[in-house]
Amino acid sequence: METYYKKKRKKAGLAPSDMAKELGINCKKYSLIENGVVKMPKNLIDKFNEIVSKGKNENTLERLNNEQVVNDFWNDMKTKVDGQYNLKRRMKEFNIDTFRELASLTGISNSNISHYLNEDWEAPYDFKNTMYQFFQDELNIQVPKKKSSPLKGQKGNNQVGRACKDPVLVNWYKTTDLIKLANENNVTYEDISIGSGINLSSVSRAMRKSTNAPSYNTLKCLKEYFDKFQTNPTIFDDEWTKQPCETMNVDEFAMPELEKCEETPQKEEQNNTDVYDVIERYHREIDEIDDCLETYEKMLQDLSNRRKVCVEVLKVIEEIRGE
Repeated sequence: METYYKKKRKKAGLAPSDMAKELGINCKKYSLIENGVVKMPKNLIDKFNEIVSKGKNENTLERLNNEQVVNDFWNDMKTKVDGQYNLKRRMKEFNIDTFRELASLTGISNSNISHYLNEDWEAPYDFKNTMYQFFQDELNIQVPKKKSSPLKGQKGNNQVGRACKDPVLVNWYKTTDLIKLANENNVTYEDISIGSGINLSSVSRAMRKSTNAPSYNTLKCLKEYFDKFQTNPTIFDDEWTKQPCETMNVDEFAMPELEKCEETPQKEEQNNTDVYDVIERYHREIDEIDDCLETYEKMLQDLSNRRKVCVEVLKVIEEIRGE
């Protein structure tokens, strides 16, 4: 179901990333607002209405002026130098280690970043604009990570992917019907993925409980996502409907009635499950391939650096012998 903000933004001919820029907030935050996960700040409501009232033609012209800059940026990012994408170098400048981390920060699917970078798919404008805006803002530079070496005889303690052992989260996961909760709040797996920052395949596994217990991070993000529906069940509350913008009709704030679905809930749920089974399988394979690629890229970079050192050492030795 499309929210009020999504309908108005699309009618105005704006991409989500352009709306985020006009509002002065990051793309991930706007995505949460547009999907009804969090409220639009009161001080931005009038600004939003002013932006959408400019008209589609004016917004389209502004997008065309920005599109060339965004395209040039992305073409540079997907260029390889010494076997490494420039995007990887930019990520290093921002203290971002993996595409998975970048995806979480920008609200973009991890697998999509890899597809667009490898040119498996044509990168859409909104994706490129989101990446451009993120890396133009130096406030997005992350705190440098402390590298800890494992003790001798011990393997590194990698928490990523480990089953959650937090008793509160595990109990919530086991006792909560997540699919029912999603249906009650009219959200899809993609909505949950965007709103929680968890990749789609992990969301699918967790929702269908195809694993005993997801990771701590997955459960924590899922619980925080659904808890927001309990505290803020709808973005169209009384406080907002009492203060419509002058440029809009009060009636436009009313939620549209949902059309009755001819299929029974059980049949619809089964159809969704079948689709997400396929989605999960391919997303899981893509994630595994991406992880392998990242590992091998790091190994190749390390080997390349070691080779350069060896070459330099040999040059010095040859110079000494020549003397």
